[in-house]
Amino acid sequence: MEKHILSKSSYIKGVQCQKQLYLSKHHSKLRDAMPPERLAIFQRGSSVGILAQQLFPDGTNVGPKHPSQYRKALEVTQNAMNAGTTVLYEAAFQAHKTLILLDILVKNGDQWDAYEVKSSKSLSETYYQDAALQYYVLINAGIKIRSFSLIHVNTDYSLQHTLNLSELFIITDVTSHVESKMEEVKNQIENSIFHLAQDQIPEQSVGKHCFSPYDCDFTGYCWSSVQKPNVFDLPLVQLETKEAWFQQNFDLKKLIQEPGIDETIRHHAHAITHRKPFLSRNVIDTNFLDHLQNSKLLFLKLLILHPAIPILQGSKPYQEHWVGLAIQSLEGNEPIEIIISNIENHNEIKEKVHQLASENTLITYAQSLGEIPHFDLQSCILKGSYYHPRMGSEVNESALAKAIGFKPEWNGINHPKVAAQKTEQWLQMSPETEDYLNLKSKLESYLTREVQLISTFYKTLLES
Repeated sequence: MEKHILSKSSYIKGVQCQKQLYLSKHHSKLRDAMPPERLAIFQRGSSVGILAQQLFPDGTNVGPKHPSQYRKALEVTQNAMNAGTTVLYEAAFQAHKTLILLDILVKNGDQWDAYEVKSSKSLSETYYQDAALQYYVLINAGIKIRSFSLIHVNTDYSLQHTLNLSELFIITDVTSHVESKMEEVKNQIENSIFHLAQDQIPEQSVGKHCFSPYDCDFTGYCWSSVQKPNVFDLPLVQLETKEAWFQQNFDLKKLIQEPGIDETIRHHAHAITHRKPFLSRNVIDTNFLDHLQNSKLLFLKLLILHPAIPILQGSKPYQEHWVGLAIQSLEGNEPIEIIISNIENHNEIKEKVHQLASENTLITYAQSLGEIPHFDLQSCILKGSYYHPRMGSEVNESALAKAIGFKPEWNGINHPKVAAQKTEQWLQMSPETEDYLNLKSKLESYLTREVQLISTFYKTLLES
């Protein structure tokens, strides 16, 4: 069989933007570096997919262990089916120069039921497009498909004793939907293969499609010729609104003069064009400052897990668990206190925070403590009281670090999603091993840096 041109991931790239697909195939060196937090999301999806295989136990994994084995995987899959294997994982099929790896394939009489697993809480349009492609390839590869279903996590499920996979996962039959998309998929495949065969990079203007449904891997290249700064650099504005302004050739200077523009957006646009941070007077509410006079101020950073698969009895998928914290006083004359605990002791962390809140005023950034009294400094940005142009279109911790000059720690943990992923790995390690101690040290460094970031930002606001 001839080598494939498209895969599931490259097909979705083409649906989003043919230029992105072309660059990924012919100019991969222009690709932006993958953010560690995106890799963490991919790895979470892989672990959920492996667990979902147990819905159909005793299957055979016929998937390739390396991209160089894709063509071999087609042969292995076919041989397994011919040998009477009734449940296959990561089965490989190819048709019309397009290769897919199907998560689960189950024999049902003389036909097959196909399943694709998603680690998400719900099903998006992109997942339906993904399913339609796989169904198209299966049918055109000569596989008799009885049904095609998407599997995703049921957030209403509560862990009782042991995992009940039939309740943990929701199986949605999408056969009728994907059947209706056959012609659309055919046209999309042909269009993508046509563009990939050309000598020139396809013409495609930039816009909101560069960020939806996924951030493009080539924004650095494609946006290099676009005037900077521009409306896409604005935070807290919907992509659709930015796109409308961009198509109307609204630059930021014009936007500042436009009647009816929200004052917060105007302030942000002014800060970006003049390359100076915006600080309103009395950024921190006067009533809050009055409260501080009778209370010690503590900066708090939590280490939070949202495991897709519930771990504790009575917990649900993606439920929040506090497993660590860092505390720093305003004066800075006391050492930073760091606690990292096993998830089974998460109530001890919450009790510790409750106790601290009863005796002190807690300051966080981009972390809600629920009913526990605290002040989240991110609200100063969300309400339009502070903005630094180095933050760009984001207001998360990473953007704040850029604003106040905190450089990422080399080979360290610099994002909450990565911290959560590393914590899950750490919890599964054997205590006191070298890997266990090294990773714990990295998590402690992450918490230290993050709580110092909060305290530095607070002092910046106070000085305004």
